[in-house]
Amino acid sequence: MKSKSIQTIILTLAGLALLITSCNKPSQDIYTVVPDNAAIVGSFNPGKLIEKAGAKDIEFIKREIGDDEFAKALFENPDKSGININEYSGFFMFGSNPRYIGIVMPLKKQKDFENFLEQLGKEMDMEFLIEKADNFHFTKEGGNIIAWNKSLVLSLQQVGGWGDETVFEKITALFSLEDENCVLSEKDFKSFLSEQKDINVWATSNQLDNLTGGNTGMFNILGAINNNYAHIFLEFNDGAIVLSSNLKLNPDFRKNLDRFNIIDKNAEKDILKMLPAKDLVMAGNFRLNSEKMIEIMKTFNSGNNEILENLQKETGKSPDEILKSLQGNIAFSINGIKHIEDPEMGESDKMPVIVAALQLNDEDLFKYFISMVQKQEGSIEEKDGYYILRADMVPFYLGVKNKVVIMSNELSYMTEILSEGKIKNNVMDLDISKTLVDNPICFYLNLDKDSYSETINDYISSEMDQGFAMGLSGFGTSLKSLTLSGNIEKSELTVEFKDKSVNSLKAILLAIDK
Repeated sequence: MKSKSIQTIILTLAGLALLITSCNKPSQDIYTVVPDNAAIVGSFNPGKLIEKAGAKDIEFIKREIGDDEFAKALFENPDKSGININEYSGFFMFGSNPRYIGIVMPLKKQKDFENFLEQLGKEMDMEFLIEKADNFHFTKEGGNIIAWNKSLVLSLQQVGGWGDETVFEKITALFSLEDENCVLSEKDFKSFLSEQKDINVWATSNQLDNLTGGNTGMFNILGAINNNYAHIFLEFNDGAIVLSSNLKLNPDFRKNLDRFNIIDKNAEKDILKMLPAKDLVMAGNFRLNSEKMIEIMKTFNSGNNEILENLQKETGKSPDEILKSLQGNIAFSINGIKHIEDPEMGESDKMPVIVAALQLNDEDLFKYFISMVQKQEGSIEEKDGYYILRADMVPFYLGVKNKVVIMSNELSYMTEILSEGKIKNNVMDLDISKTLVDNPICFYLNLDKDSYSETINDYISSEMDQGFAMGLSGFGTSLKSLTLSGNIEKSELTVEFKDKSVNSLKAILLAIDK
């Protein structure tokens, strides 16, 4: 601990905030120095994090501490720092030119914190001179300042730009904020605090100009920019990491977004029954709303509808009818690896097995597509109720069943769907089925290497990016799946682990330890 940078103190303090064993009801005192023009405010729950991580059982943390008696004493008794390690700490960003980033932590006992600085200075072979302002104490080195009062400690750093105020003047202003000028005056921020998980981020569109440099043109199209908020939460559960987001939109913005939201309906079971479950590596679906697509085209019509006009001439259908025929689900899956033989070259290759399905309201559009490809390429062969399209000698099969266009490079799947209207062993039999059905957008990736066939594992080892392959063979062996689901306003990304008895954060640290 010989570095003489004040950032070292901040990292030490932040690390101390993680060394706890319990968590009480969160205090809002730390946010009294966060201004109401903050664009982003975040928090983390040290108590839950250390409990879930089992940090005192992680060997590499113990090795990092080593024989350093000072660090060891703080590790065993973090209350010596004076920081209230049983409550939330926070971070925030405000301003544009210059921009400021702050870290704020609650204090339990001011005198203990000052004693901690003195002891830390001895360990770092430097002296932290404690000075007093009107309503806070501070210590500084160059342009970096740590300031505190009896309830909190604040570090503020200027990032880029320039301004008339020094960092010290800005800190002085933050410690003197009136209630109506701090972020707690934002009603939505208080709602956010009540929803906190392990790590949390709150953002407001009220400061969008500061984040984008005033370039908000596309957002203005959707209506009033102010009073829209984003809540983002990261939670480490037993056997899973969950990252969720929730947009809180003002009525005007929501109304206009609804007008242009072309993905707003949940999937239907019938199209998902066409996706095989065998050797499933990946699956996904989303659903288009053609009426809204038409409205968007009319709203932003530039006068150039050549493609749709040509389609109308060829098919006799209006642009509205063409777009309406596309309404429905789009779903796909990747199921294992197959060998491809090229009889002309005498070579073989491997490629993923793909199944894709597109729901139509008008099969004539599919027939028109086939005829157009036939005219252009002349490479489509019709056989037994389906079509064969060859790409570099690799056959792809196309067919229509129950107004669903199916494409696959696996003939057995195509014939089963055309015969039965579904795959007998399909994704609706899997645990992921409810998530696929209940969300307008869903993407699923099977990360369980143990469930892969020998062919898939050989393909990963020999054909895929070696970094990815090594990841699956290392830490990846503990993973089961990744799922992204939701809609425009709410989404959730879940990484699931095989072992449900171990918290995901501890599993990550144990993997690092190895």
